Amino acid sequence: LTCACAAKLPSPTALCGTWSDGAGTTERWWIDGRDLRGEGIVRNSDGHETREQLALIADRRGHVYVARPGDATPVEFEPIDPTKLRYGPPPPAAVQSWVWANYNHDYPQEIRYVLLTDDRLHAEIIGPGDDEGRSLGRAHGWTLERVAACGEQEPQP
Repeated sequence: LTCACAAKLPSPTALCGTWSDGAGTTERWWIDGRDLRGEGIVRNSDGHETREQLALIADRRGHVYVARPGDATPVEFEPIDPTKLRYGPPPPAAVQSWVWANYNHDYPQEIRYVLLTDDRLHAEIIGPGDDEGRSLGRAHGWTLERVAACGEQEPQP
């Protein structure tokens, strides 16, 4: 597998499906023409649920990542070359990865997906610290397992 740089579109079948960390975080992606549409759900220990509408919109630069948490205004993140990250080291070259950035956004500024195996995905959101962005300040990551294939619904608890 190779990295998906800005000029190369991610394979929709690679991310399509339902992914879960088994602890309350789920992402579900489905194919919509050349795009992917998705939904992220985070359930905390109290049962409170936060939803986010997601999209990977194909254009000449690659797939633009669009995130809309709750009823907030959608935020776009441009695809970037994984070797050009502002925060932290790039993903290993031997795995398929996607990186999007919006350095004008408060947090996150980078979104990374690394396909560890066909059914295991590491997702990470990263942004500047309290020192005006000179260090990696805030990073949150989730290792997700595919719990349903593309076009299938995830199993109900």
